[in-house]
Amino acid sequence: SGIFVMRSDGAEMTRLTTGFVSAKEPSWSHDGSRIYFQSDRSGNSDIYSIDVPPGTGERLTHDVGIDDTPVLSPSGKEVAFASNRTGSLNIFVQDLATGRVENLTHSQADDRDPSWSPDGSAIAFGSNRTGRRQIFVVQRKDGAIRRISPADEPWLQPAWSPDGKTIAAAAGPDGHAR
Repeated sequence: SGIFVMRSDGAEMTRLTTGFVSAKEPSWSHDGSRIYFQSDRSGNSDIYSIDVPPGTGERLTHDVGIDDTPVLSPSGKEVAFASNRTGSLNIFVQDLATGRVENLTHSQADDRDPSWSPDGSAIAFGSNRTGRRQIFVVQRKDGAIRRISPADEPWLQPAWSPDGKTIAAAAGPDGHAR
């Protein structure tokens, strides 16, 4: 597998990654100059980034846990991702300048699918911490976490609107998938 880019009409496909056993879950930088992705190139699932067009690639995380679903912050200075480096999946943020990694959710549940608010003040994520997959939001300034989805159905994959006033999410029976 690998990470490819192509024009929106499907033409001019270019492979960005070579030598990766697995490369998936691509996420663009805001200026389109880099792609962040998950790969097990090192023998372990870590977060990488690579220049577009193909150029220098960089391994960002170095942990024995599984790191996946990278999403760049609105400022472009941090990347959020899910990782089981503490035993269960939690949401982490890594400062791209210093490499410092912070656990935001500290849960024994399965927290995944981080999505930054447009102003970078919060991250929405999916979690089964209530026994059923729901959408939660963690505030960056104080770590406060609150559930925002109704409890009637399982919910997955939150995505903030550009103005930060609404969050889209998938709901229904496949909410237990993944």
